[in-house]
Amino acid sequence: MKVGILSLNSGYNFGGSLQSYALKNVLEGLGHDVQVIDYHPVDLKLKKFWRGWGLKGPHLGANVSRRLSELRHLGPYRAKYDGFKIKHFNATARCQSFDEVNEVFSTFEAIVVGSDQVWNLTWHDDPVFYFAEPINFEGCKISYASCCGRNSDRNDDWISVALSEFKAISVRNFFTLSWVEKMNLPVGLEPEKVADPTLLYDFEEIDKIGMGGDYIFVYLLSEASDEFHREIIHEIRNKHSAKTLKVILAMPTGIKITKYSWADEVLWMLDPFEWVSWLVGAAHVYTDSFHAVIFSLKNRIPVLAYYTEAIRAPRLIELGEDFGIEAAVISIDSDSISMAVGHEFNWEVIRARIEKIRGDSLRFLEEAL
Repeated sequence: MKVGILSLNSGYNFGGSLQSYALKNVLEGLGHDVQVIDYHPVDLKLKKFWRGWGLKGPHLGANVSRRLSELRHLGPYRAKYDGFKIKHFNATARCQSFDEVNEVFSTFEAIVVGSDQVWNLTWHDDPVFYFAEPINFEGCKISYASCCGRNSDRNDDWISVALSEFKAISVRNFFTLSWVEKMNLPVGLEPEKVADPTLLYDFEEIDKIGMGGDYIFVYLLSEASDEFHREIIHEIRNKHSAKTLKVILAMPTGIKITKYSWADEVLWMLDPFEWVSWLVGAAHVYTDSFHAVIFSLKNRIPVLAYYTEAIRAPRLIELGEDFGIEAAVISIDSDSISMAVGHEFNWEVIRARIEKIRGDSLRFLEEAL
């Protein structure tokens, strides 16, 4: 079957790209002809050149220096990242307008929307991700591991109507499951919780630099105080009895350049494969990223996950519950950092839970298609 994958691939996000790549490979393994749909929504709020410099703030010098670094490096970096997508996505022609989307969609017998936060109504209410009007795709509509981003009470009629026309719906967490269940779907169209695609695929083609390295891998998407970061790094070093354990910071893709005095080395210009390679080589991972936690657990790397933003809290908390690592997932206000860092991971239990949800998820995909 000719299958398209519709996700948030217009940006530069390690986890988002890797879940699309993983889903593509899994579907191809099931015998399908697969392409990632190169959908780039038209951004009506494009930031002007002069925005984001912080010219009115108290840190003028630092803000201008950061912005100049971004202007210098983000262009070449995005060019490199785009090259990764071209090489690994087997992408469609780019589509932006609804007419272009309908033209691309018409080439597929089935389209799988997800995973990632394709249904995050706080960010967007784009009808494309629901196949709602003015999208007129009449093939097989499937949701795989979609996420609404955070707990949501919205149950707009147009969303309910659109989801009712899906053949099968799956989500990647219980709060999205609860949201979909409010949509008054037809009998027989019950949503299921499944694994994120990155748990279904082993990424054996990535050149991993070896587990148990002599560094802490840090990947941060939200802000926290230097004091908070330093305390966690101190505790991780104590756990590993290595007071000088090196700290390697991977920059978030395409967002901004942030300088931290506690980082011994900063990794810039990574593509998604390189990001995984560095992560799985670490002695410990410190992050607030959903996918960084997943790759840590898959590769038996101890991880500490924290959250400061409401949007990240439910995803990380539920991930901790799913794999029995609740103690290693904390809020920025936590007073149990030492306990979180010292958490002992039961890797056999974690592996068993991964294998169970993998099996259930592959069954969903096979039956849906």
